[in-house]
Amino acid sequence: MIRHTYNLQPFYNEDALTYYLLGAFCTDGNIRILEGNKGRVSIASKDYDWLVDINKHICPDKAIDKTRTCFVATYNSIELANWFIDHGCPPNKSLKLQTPNVPVKFVPDFIRGCWDGDGTLGLYRHFSKGHGYDITTRSCELFSASKSFAYGIQQMLDIIKLKSNVYIKTLRPRKIEDRMILSTNEQFRVSVSGKENISNFCRSIYYDDNRLSLKRKEAISKTLVADCVPRITNRQIVAIQNDTRTMAAIAKEYNISVRTLSRVKKIKTTAC
Repeated sequence: MIRHTYNLQPFYNEDALTYYLLGAFCTDGNIRILEGNKGRVSIASKDYDWLVDINKHICPDKAIDKTRTCFVATYNSIELANWFIDHGCPPNKSLKLQTPNVPVKFVPDFIRGCWDGDGTLGLYRHFSKGHGYDITTRSCELFSASKSFAYGIQQMLDIIKLKSNVYIKTLRPRKIEDRMILSTNEQFRVSVSGKENISNFCRSIYYDDNRLSLKRKEAISKTLVADCVPRITNRQIVAIQNDTRTMAAIAKEYNISVRTLSRVKKIKTTAC
């Protein structure tokens, strides 16, 4: 058996990377305590590149395994397993997961780790025959079987001024290997809704120059932010930036909110 040396310092630095990793493993990780005072920590994802990025911080030369449905990074370390347990991420965590104590300045990093692990971000457009035009839908949700964790995430979002709601997900049968399975446990859905709300979430959580993120979701977040910018021409943007009237007067003329107007004022462009 090949013995690997793990770099556990990122978990003890108590910085942005520490809390991002904590969020990722809380939602997508698995902690096990084995016989003989041994521990095993793993994280699974369909995004191979994401696991490679995580691996770079812990054990770059450790191989990432491939299963029938996903990729898995595994670390055999009792010290790391105990670290996660001490930070509220225990074995068999699905129903008993708690939100850990996270310094306010690192809440965005923890939330990003959670969303990269088990959240959804999406922007979808489809033509509606009934309406006769394209319909745009947006998705920004996190799922958990732990009621305490779901409401804890909502409280964290509230601390950093991001609005969200928690809903109980309707339980429906799922087909797994030709069998219909009905979960007996409630599922909770933390939802951020509304065009500007989701845009604010993406700008706060997937902020520029963050230490680590799932690149696929970070790209979607930038698309959601760009989609919130009003469809106005470069000439109109220049006119708005040179307009000396009150924000309320300008917003009324262009039929946009004052919040959106403040973002337009910051756009870098050139005069036409």
